[in-house]
Amino acid sequence: MTEFTNLKRATVSIPQDLDYKFKKVASQKFKFEKGWYSKAMIEAMRIWLKYNNLIQLKNGTDSIGRFLGKLIWDEWKQNFQDVDFQTPNEPTNQILNNFSNKSTYVENIDYHINNDDLKIYLKSYAVKDKPYMVENLLTEYLQPITIITRAGIEEVTGDDYKINEFKVGKSSKIHLKKVD
Repeated sequence: MTEFTNLKRATVSIPQDLDYKFKKVASQKFKFEKGWYSKAMIEAMRIWLKYNNLIQLKNGTDSIGRFLGKLIWDEWKQNFQDVDFQTPNEPTNQILNNFSNKSTYVENIDYHINNDDLKIYLKSYAVKDKPYMVENLLTEYLQPITIITRAGIEEVTGDDYKINEFKVGKSSKIHLKKVD
């Protein structure tokens, strides 16, 4: 069993009728024994966590990537307040310029936008005989570029985009395609 120590108290508001239903079921199950409400809350949280883990296993982590991309994109926009994002090129330029100027793994970043497609090409120093470089390329550049660029383009165009192709290696490629 996992023990949680030094956790701060949090207040969660729920509808009153739901709280009454929860207390009724919990009191029947735990028969008002000492600590019954805390035990019921712990059990409810465990059930919720198991349920959400099953959802993630079944549906994947796309919602997490989209959430993180939007969160980071919203933060980045604050740094580019002088830029009026009207076309997909503008957020893409800002994002890719940021990554290309700070990369120790990426030699060159190029992209092409054609109607409903965005293709990003990254020429990198990473090679297959050095797996740590490939992992760093993926986690520090390809994944963040993908989720942040998608969030920026989706905000500007109002359309949803999916990853159509994702290739990792010396010549990496990210292909985002508008969902019809």
